[in-house]
Amino acid sequence: MRRNRQLEIAVALFLAFVVCACGASQRKQTLEVTYRAATIAEAGFATWSAAHADDLQKSATSEAEGMAKLEAYRKQVTEVELAFVAAYRTLLTAMYFDNGDTLQAALTAWQALQDVIKKTTGRSWP
Repeated sequence: MRRNRQLEIAVALFLAFVVCACGASQRKQTLEVTYRAATIAEAGFATWSAAHADDLQKSATSEAEGMAKLEAYRKQVTEVELAFVAAYRTLLTAMYFDNGDTLQAALTAWQALQDVIKKTTGRSWP
């Protein structure tokens, strides 16, 4: 899954560059800003997640408790990672197919990503 996300990010960066180079319509600007926000959110979540995992381990009173907390947390992280994948995929689709449905799907996926991040962390990025 990690390799697919890296490929999607690379393709998204390329497409974002192409979109920006072709002239900036309101739709294209919306997609570019949403993509940049998703990238910033991913970096912020990764930083928070590493620190949170460390906190969970440190707060555990036993190895079994620590493992249980981390296992539960990993399930939450998987949900967030899947939301990132969905957001990037819909953004790529919206960059490629120029219609209202793909733009709405991308914005809906972005909102779903924000909701999952907020549910997991108690805050949203950006």
